[in-house]
Order: sequence, then C-alpha cells, then structure tokens
Amino acid sequence: MTHELLIDMLESVSLESGGVTLLAQAGTVILHDATKNWVTNRYTGCTARIIGGKGCGQRVRITGNGHDTLTVTPAWLEGLDETSRYIIHQVEVARQVDDILQQVQSV
Repeated sequence: MTHELLIDMLESVSLESGGVTLLAQAGTVILHDATKNWVTNRYTGCTARIIGGKGCGQRVRITGNGHDTLTVTPAWLEGLDETSRYIIHQVEVARQVDDILQQVQSV
C-alpha cells in the first residue's frame, strides 16, 4: 500500500482533514489552518492526527477550536509546517485507525 493511498483512506473516514498553514513550534498547542471556517468548539474532545509532512505520526486530543485553529493536548513533540497534513476523528475512530496503522507497519 502506498503512503498516498493510506492517506486517502484515512481522510475518507475522518470528520475533517486539511493542511497546516502556519508554523507551529515543538512545545506549542495550536494547529492553524487558514482555509477553514469552523464552528467554535465543534471538535472539542476529538482526536487530531498528523498524517503527512513534518510531525507525521503525532496524535493529540483537541481541547477546543476557533474558526481556523485547533488547541490540543499534549503539546506538539515535533513542530508543524506547511507540509503537515492532518485529520480529525472521533475518539472511537481514532482507536480503530491506531489498530490499522499498527497492522500496516507490521507488514
């Protein structure tokens, strides 16, 4: 399975997906996507996962969101940049995605 096919599959089961539009340093708790216009706190309690680019593999809980930002916990271990692609899942789906990714990695 190619990396792009895997990303397409992950995006197809997500609530939302996109790309980071503003640099986020390691240790910060914000993801910014200027292409969005979300309802405030729509994704609170969901999971965000970086699926491509810088910071790939990180998974965090969303503690709140503005119209084009996510606030997350824990802080980013590796910074994010314009190459970073993300998806947002409900917690239950995020656990299933973890299982799928573990299976793919073991192949």
